[in-house]
Amino acid sequence: MVLVDISVPVFFRDYDFKLREDVPVREIIRQICRILAEKEGCPMDETDHVFVLCSVSEKKILNMDWTLNRLNIRSGNRLLLI
Repeated sequence: MVLVDISVPVFFRDYDFKLREDVPVREIIRQICRILAEKEGCPMDETDHVFVLCSVSEKKILNMDWTLNRLNIRSGNRLLLI
């Protein structure tokens, strides 16, 4: 598990998430969207929108099919959900 800070500009907020390192980014985005939809009371349906996770420090979009481990994402990293 890694503890990361995820900035979500649409909500103007940052969130701390504990994420599994062995799960593809695509599934992580689905889980984050479900949690945020419930927390913020706002639907975040992937069928209507395409979300991506970006690494702030590396200034790149994370490959949807790779795991956080393969992408070298570690605790303390800052990510951006757009």
